[in-house]
Parts: sequence; C-alpha cells; structure tokens
Amino acid sequence: MTKKCLDVETLRKEYGKIFREAFMEDPWYDKVLEIGRRNVDGGLYLIGGYVHRSIIKKLYGTDFPEGIVDFDFASEMLSRTPYAPRGWKHRRTSFGNPCLETEGCKVDLNGLNNFKDVGSPTIHELIRIAPMDVQMLAWNCEEEELVCDPHYKAIQAIDSKKLRVNRLDRLKTIALHREDESTARSILEERAKSLGFRAVYEDANGLRKKGKSKRGLGLCERRNRYSLPQV
Repeated sequence: MTKKCLDVETLRKEYGKIFREAFMEDPWYDKVLEIGRRNVDGGLYLIGGYVHRSIIKKLYGTDFPEGIVDFDFASEMLSRTPYAPRGWKHRRTSFGNPCLETEGCKVDLNGLNNFKDVGSPTIHELIRIAPMDVQMLAWNCEEEELVCDPHYKAIQAIDSKKLRVNRLDRLKTIALHREDESTARSILEERAKSLGFRAVYEDANGLRKKGKSKRGLGLCERRNRYSLPQV
C-alpha cells in the first residue's frame, strides 16, 4: 500500500486476514488451538513473535529459520485442570507458567497476571508494556481479529519495515538476563535484521547515535503518514 495517508484501522483488518490465513495453514493449527482453549478459563490470545513474523512472511516473503514452532498463549485466567494431549510433556516457563512440548512444537500458557508491570490482567495492558513496537500485537482467538495499542504502533512498524523501542526499561531487562554481552541497542538491531527491518533510534528511547539527530521521527512522522481513528 503506497497511499500518502494510510488508514491504520484498514491495515489492522487487512493484516488480520493475512494472519488468519497463515495461522490456519500452519500444520499445528488445530492441535495448538485445542491446547489453548482447554487450558484457559478466560479469553484466549496468541502473542509473541509468531504473530508478527507470520504477517511479515506473508507480506514480504521473508524467510525465517526453521526449527521448533513456538506458540505463546495468554489469558486472564488459566484452567485449574491442565490438559495435555497424548505425547505432549508438561514443563514450566521462566515465569512459572505451564508449557507443553512435543517434537517440533512448544506451547506456552501465560497468565496475564503473571507479567511484571501489567497494571491489570488484560491483553491491552500486556501490549502496552511490550519492549519493541512490532511486539505490540496479539491475536484474539475467539473473535479472530488482531488486537493492538491505540496508536497502532505494531501495524505501522510492519507497514514501514522500521523497528523502534517501545519500553526501554524492559528491553534493558532482557539484555541483562542474556548470558552474552547484549545491550538494548544490540537486541533492537538484531531483531530488526532478523525481520528485514531497519532499526530506528530516537531521543525518546535513549538509543540515538551521537551526532545524528532523529528529532521529528516517531509519532510525529507516523501522524503525517497515517490516518488514526478519531476517538
């Protein structure tokens, strides 16, 4: 889409159709949805890299490394009676949430109240604290639609192929927990490269390169290019 002023709500719906198609084509589709639905007592959302990578792959033909397919589900309430299909093993994530694994596939079941800095256990709160803007996206499995933040940051990131920091504090925390010498900036660059995007440094996120002002980029740039819904 190359219109001068893009309607981000239209883009959200279009990307939702793209993701739905990609998800339904996945060989694990039926099984992971069954696992998700039988392990929650609240809403069911698919979060994490699987969502935005699926859209990016369909849109731009980006190749991602093959390996274990990782599905991250989130819900306001996990079931008190865990379910695992035959051949799947129970594990625990680093957050203490249940995880099911089988050869070639891994499903994490995250309680929204287990995430640090989530003010209230809702999907919108989880989106708000995502480290990078492309991560501010979730798939509502019951309504079959994409959920994003009020400014559609993830939608705009995918459309522009530019990656920005959303929460520097959380990105720094990720860097601290890595065993290598990663920094927030190196993680941003690494993720951007893996997606075929360009990492954008702004004053607001503390990652701007010395001597190169990036004032005027970010939300101001987006507002000139995108038509946001009136609230």
